[in-house]
Amino acid sequence: MKIFITGGTGFIGKPVVELLKRDNHILMLSRNLKDIGEWEHELIEFVPDACIHMAWEGLPDYSEYQSRKNLEYGINLYKVLRKANCNKIITTGSCWECSSSNNPFVEAKGILYDYGHFMFPGIFIWARLFYVFGPNQRKDSLIPTILNALNNNEVPEIKSPNSAHDFIYVDDVAKAIVDLLKTDKSGIYNIGSGHLTKVKEILADIYGIKMATGWEPSISVKEGIRKIIDET
Repeated sequence: MKIFITGGTGFIGKPVVELLKRDNHILMLSRNLKDIGEWEHELIEFVPDACIHMAWEGLPDYSEYQSRKNLEYGINLYKVLRKANCNKIITTGSCWECSSSNNPFVEAKGILYDYGHFMFPGIFIWARLFYVFGPNQRKDSLIPTILNALNNNEVPEIKSPNSAHDFIYVDDVAKAIVDLLKTDKSGIYNIGSGHLTKVKEILADIYGIKMATGWEPSISVKEGIRKIIDET
């Protein structure tokens, strides 16, 4: 399968690309979406069977300016993919879309979904990601922040220790995205572990793993934390 990819060098994109290469797909990685007019002819000539759109410039900047800019990039990409006769688009959304509170980031994601859902003639898949963690995650994210504090013999500052989230390891997310290439049904697909974990439990797991000896991973969150520790 010929697949066009945006965000292929990012935290989630790298393991996605690795899986696709392992399956011998033919890949074209995006250049800067800001300059899509300069290279859209190459994408049209590539004639992709599918596109995996994971790019979202500027995170963790969720401002209106940054969100509108990414929305524009996404819409322009969808238009070029129509010209290229692409039959399938998989775009990554966010679990924030499930929240009742609105912000520019959520609004931009919602508009992009609506545009693709109503305007793209092929298969349009929206992969709504929950709390992804793993190696190479942004250093200001929850688990890297806790690890950094403990490595420096500091007490992690946890603002909401009892808040619970659906944490899912990045390799599981990558596999789910690649597996969605096999479906011919448009729709929204939630990608999460299906289990809520409190922030204080994450802290306890990290502390326990770092202090214990001979530990063997047995459940997803602990296994993921162990892999992060091994690479830091």
